[in-house]
Amino acid sequence: MHHRLVVAGEGRFAVTLEATSTDGQGISCFLYGGTLPHVGGCALAAPGPKLHGRQLSRADLWTMTVPGHKDAEAAKTVARRLAIVTGQPACVSCGIHVDDATPEELERLGHSIDAAVDGLLEELGLDGTGQEPASNKGSDEASAPGEAAHHAAGEAVFDGR
Repeated sequence: MHHRLVVAGEGRFAVTLEATSTDGQGISCFLYGGTLPHVGGCALAAPGPKLHGRQLSRADLWTMTVPGHKDAEAAKTVARRLAIVTGQPACVSCGIHVDDATPEELERLGHSIDAAVDGLLEELGLDGTGQEPASNKGSDEASAPGEAAHHAAGEAVFDGR
């Protein structure tokens, strides 16, 4: 197993993504930050099933939330992206709190979360699409960004208390 820690963002918008990968059998993460790190929600995503060689969905997703918290929204975004890109089950526990965050501040948190996931994927040797970066493949072609890469901005990514 390999443990990784990625920090992104600054000040009260900094988030930390701690991850343990099981060498192809799944990845478990804790995403926390803001002014009060905690556990407010979690998500488990698995690459979608195939039937007769046909992909039925990109990923299946399950969530759990501590009452009154909205952290599972960020957890499911991260878990889904990791499952799709790595091709492995991904479990994410999340707790990010920023008091009275404005929509602009939520967007800033979303950027921090995306940057943390990007950093983790880079450490795993992936380019965001599940492929090795073009520079690692001996190709001059740049890889397209992953479809699952999107911002959690606009969604509540922290508990409202």
